[in-house]
Amino acid sequence: TIGAYWYLLAIEREDACWRLACSPQNCKIDYLYCGNQNLDGFAAWNKISQGIFNQKCSGGDGNDDFNFGIYSQALTSGIVSSRKFLSKYCYCLWWGLQNL
Repeated sequence: TIGAYWYLLAIEREDACWRLACSPQNCKIDYLYCGNQNLDGFAAWNKISQGIFNQKCSGGDGNDDFNFGIYSQALTSGIVSSRKFLSKYCYCLWWGLQNL
């Protein structure tokens, strides 16, 4: 369960970074979440958002404006963005065992 909490908190830290990066861009917070592609202004925002998030919320290069702390490993490993359940499960289990 330690690995599961670590994974959930890593997602929370990524979300917090997205919200922080979104605020100076005058975007709607709703743009950040699934199922909102039909909102007004989403298409224009979507064109520039990836570059902004890669610059401010990558978690790996140390130049981010946001401190991910112990959760940066989850972002740099790609496990947060992965769609493979078994990979996520095994990685989080490994992380939890490593920290016992």
